[in-house]
Amino acid sequence: MLCIDFNAIFIWPGWGGIAAIGTLIAASIAVWYTNITRNILKTTGESIEGQRKLAEFEIYMQIAEKIDSDIGFRTLNDIVNSKLDLNDINSTEIALRTIFPFGDLGNFYAGGLINLETIENGFGAAILDLGNSLYFVITINNLRIKSPNTFKNFETLYIQLRNKLPPDLKLNYRENFNP
Repeated sequence: MLCIDFNAIFIWPGWGGIAAIGTLIAASIAVWYTNITRNILKTTGESIEGQRKLAEFEIYMQIAEKIDSDIGFRTLNDIVNSKLDLNDINSTEIALRTIFPFGDLGNFYAGGLINLETIENGFGAAILDLGNSLYFVITINNLRIKSPNTFKNFETLYIQLRNKLPPDLKLNYRENFNP
């Protein structure tokens, strides 16, 4: 009869090598998995950035559509050149086509939905001209009597665009919306 002594400890000499190989395989799988996860996150980040740019473009196009109408251009030009009776600014159509879209730009910029470069490329000159118009500034300051934060984000946007100008051109534009 065969007698097995269970109290005896038997360690096969090859277990150390097998454990090392197992550890190497586990480490390789962990590195592979980490690399796959990093690539997924990178792709997701690129996708999110693409979606952000698309949303920014949509905002840009909606505002451009409002401003680019005939009444929008004419009215903006009349405001900048002080040819429009300020009482007409209260007209819904005029406000929707000229004043409010610029206020929206300031709000979208303050909220991080559209960047300064996009605004500058599409609307920079119009923003500087409008913000520099004494007619417009007086209108905004009159509105601020009832609502002190009216067009604050637009004013901030105007100031940032003005500050990007070379020093000699900055002198052509008002520093803020104080009349």
